[in-house]
Amino acid sequence: MQKSAKLTTHYYLTGTRKQLASDQIQNIAVNTKFTAPVKALTGYKLNKNASQNVTGVMGDTDQISSYFYLAKTEKMKVNYWLSLEDEEFLLDTQIVKGKYGTKYQVKPVDLVDAGLYWIIDDQRMPQNATGYFKEKNQSVNYYYLSDTAKDVVHSDGSETFVVLAANGKIGSIDQTYDEGEELDFEHDQFNKPVYDLYWENEDGDGEYCEVNFGSQLSLKHSKYIYEVQVDQLGGVKIARLVNNQALDFSVLNVSNTGNIAAYVSEKLANLQYAKANGVLVFVRQNPERVFLFTHNELYLINQGQLENYAVNAKFYNVLLQAMTVATTSKGQNNLLANATDKKVSTVKASALKQDDEALPQLDESHVENYLILLGFMMLGFALLLILISVKDSKKINF
Repeated sequence: MQKSAKLTTHYYLTGTRKQLASDQIQNIAVNTKFTAPVKALTGYKLNKNASQNVTGVMGDTDQISSYFYLAKTEKMKVNYWLSLEDEEFLLDTQIVKGKYGTKYQVKPVDLVDAGLYWIIDDQRMPQNATGYFKEKNQSVNYYYLSDTAKDVVHSDGSETFVVLAANGKIGSIDQTYDEGEELDFEHDQFNKPVYDLYWENEDGDGEYCEVNFGSQLSLKHSKYIYEVQVDQLGGVKIARLVNNQALDFSVLNVSNTGNIAAYVSEKLANLQYAKANGVLVFVRQNPERVFLFTHNELYLINQGQLENYAVNAKFYNVLLQAMTVATTSKGQNNLLANATDKKVSTVKASALKQDDEALPQLDESHVENYLILLGFMMLGFALLLILISVKDSKKINF
C-alpha cells in the first residue's frame, strides 16, 4: 500500500491569521504532485501573491498550505427622502464605501444647517443605520418632514414671513418694513438656543450678529430704533420707533410656535394708541412718554428709550380708565367694551407682575399723574354736560 501524508489548507485574511473558512484536510500519496484547493469566499478575493506552499510534491511528512484573501470594497446607498402627505420625493443619495465585513455607521444629513428646515421623521428611523458592509444591494433610508410658512402683511405696510420646521420650532423670521428695512432671524442650529440676525437698514447697509435666547439688544440708526427681545423659547418681539421720539411706534410679536401679532399706532384726539383685535395695547401720554402693553407686560418709552417695568395693577387699571374716559368723551366707542380678549380689563396683579429684582418698579408719581389726568377729563366731561343742559333750558317756554 502506497504511503500518504496529510495536507492541511488554511484560508486567512491577508496580513492576519483571521480564519475566513474552515480548513481543508486531504491525504495525498507521497511523491505525488499536489495543488491545495482554493475556496471562493463571499466578499473576498484571492491574494495570489501572498499564498504559501499551495503547490508542490508531497513528502513523507504532513504539510500545510495557506491561502490569503483581500476584502472586497463594497458600496451602499444612503437615501434621503422628503415625505409629504401623499407622496415621497428622493432628495439625495450618498454612496458610502467600505471593506466587506467591516463596521459602518451612517447619520442623517442636517438639513437645517444646509439652509432647509426639514426635520428628520423620528418615527421612521432606519434600523440598519449601524451594521457591517455586505455584498451588494445594501441601503439605508432617512425620511424628512417638510416645513411650513406663514406670510402676513400688516396695516402699516410691513410684512412678516415665518418658516416653521416640522417639529413646530421657528426656522426663520423675516421682518420687512415699508421703507425697506429688514430683520432676518435664522435658527440654523436647532441644538443651540441662538439666532443669526441679519439687519439691513433703510439705507441698505447691513449688519450681522448673534442673539441668544433670553436676551435683548438695540439696533439704532439715524432714523429708527429697533428694540429686539428673544424669550427663552425663541419667541421674538421687535419694537420699532423713530429715533429720539416716541411717534410712529409699532410692535411685532412672533411666539415660539410661530403665531404672529402686530400692533400699529393710531391717533385719537390728543392721545395716541394702538389696538390688536380690538384690545388697547398702548397709549401715548405725550411725544416723549409712551406706555405700551403687550402680552401682560408694560413698557415705558421715555424720550425714545424703551424700558421694561413691573406692572402695578392699580396703575394699570387707572390708565385703562383714563383711556376709556378720553375715548367716550370724544363720542368714540369704548375701546375696552369691544375687546375680544376680556382679560385686558380684568387683569390681575399676579398676572402682570414681572421679576422685581430684574426690572425697576414704577414711580408712584406716574399713578398720581394719571389720577390727575383722569380727574381733569371727568371734570371736563361734567362741565360739558352742564353747558349742554343750560343751553337746552333756555329754549323751554313756561
